[in-house]
Amino acid sequence: MVRNLLDLLSPLPECYCEPPTVTESFQYDIYLGGYWDDSSWQNRIAVPKLKKHGITFYKPQRSEFAAGMVAADNFAEEQSRVLLFIICGDMRGSAVMMEASFHISKNHRVILCINDIPDGGTVEGEPLSENAIKDYNRARAYLADLALRHHIPVLDDVEQAVDTAIEKVFVFNRENASK
Repeated sequence: MVRNLLDLLSPLPECYCEPPTVTESFQYDIYLGGYWDDSSWQNRIAVPKLKKHGITFYKPQRSEFAAGMVAADNFAEEQSRVLLFIICGDMRGSAVMMEASFHISKNHRVILCINDIPDGGTVEGEPLSENAIKDYNRARAYLADLALRHHIPVLDDVEQAVDTAIEKVFVFNRENASK
């Protein structure tokens, strides 16, 4: 299984392995990581705020997962000043949590918004067992702990997380204006 997955992921763009340095230019201000549904937080909250502030962004939105897009998304993540990951309470979030963990471990500028799955929660219309909910929420707690150990902001409100990401872009731009 792992061998087949690795075959799907390669070859990755050259810049995937080395994150851009401060002196290099970024293609996007913010990468919007999380669930990709049209009625999601991205279109309702993030996109209007980002456009209002003139912030560039990459939104990996698609109706279905496509293995060929993994390399494009990885490239966009590496080319973004700030990575905003939203883990909503109506999604399992395993892939998003792994992505966020990866970027936290590489000391990238990450902002997290984490919401637990409520008791009796469902994902895509499928009711989740009590044990499944505990497992998904435990993974969220581990991610929050990892983030806090790396001084990464962890919020539970999407609008606050978007505002924090915008502020982080402004701070980055101010600090690097003379470089």
